[in-house]
Amino acid sequence: MAKSENGILSRFVGWIERVGNKLPHIFWIFLFFWL
Repeated sequence: MAKSENGILSRFVGWIERVGNKLPHIFWIFLFFWL
């Protein structure tokens, strides 16, 4: 189970990186403070 969670986490991080490359940093600053 831990192995599948690690795989999901790594895919999520990879998705974050791909989306982050397309979005401006201002969006991430806003999202950080919104959370």
